[in-house]
Amino acid sequence: MSILLFAESENNKLKRNAAEIASYGAALAGKLNIDCVAVSFNADNAQELGQFGVSKVFNVTNVPQQFDAHVYASVLTHYINSLGATHIILGSSADAKFLAPLVAANTDAAYAPNVVALPHEQQPLTVRRTAFTNKAFANTTSKAEINII
Repeated sequence: MSILLFAESENNKLKRNAAEIASYGAALAGKLNIDCVAVSFNADNAQELGQFGVSKVFNVTNVPQQFDAHVYASVLTHYINSLGATHIILGSSADAKFLAPLVAANTDAAYAPNVVALPHEQQPLTVRRTAFTNKAFANTTSKAEINII
C-alpha cells in the first residue's frame, strides 16, 4: 500500500507545482504511515522530489516529450497496480484534469478534484474541495478502495 503522486514536467524539468504535490503526498503518507512514491515523465531533476518527503521516484523516459493523456494514464495505471497504491495525488492543471478520469476508469478509482486540505477522515475518505468557482467548499466522501485526489 502506498501513495502515488504524478509530478508534472515540462522541457525536461519538474513544474513548480511538483514540490507542492510532493509535500501534500508526503504529509498524507505520514498520516497513514505508508510510503509516498512519485512518477514523473522526462524530468531530468525528478530526484529532487526526495527533499519533499517522497521515498521513491520513477522517472519514465520512454514516452513522448509532449503530454499524451492516454500514454501517461497507461503508465500511471501500471504503477498504481504494481505498487498497490490506494491514494493517487494529481495537481489541478489542465493536463491532470485530462489524465485523472482516464486513470480513474482504468483502476475503478474515485476521483475528487480540487482538494484543498488533507483528508478529514480516512475511513471513509473525506476531503474538502472547492466548489462554485472557488467561492464555496464541499466535503466529499468516498468509499472506494482507490482514490484520486
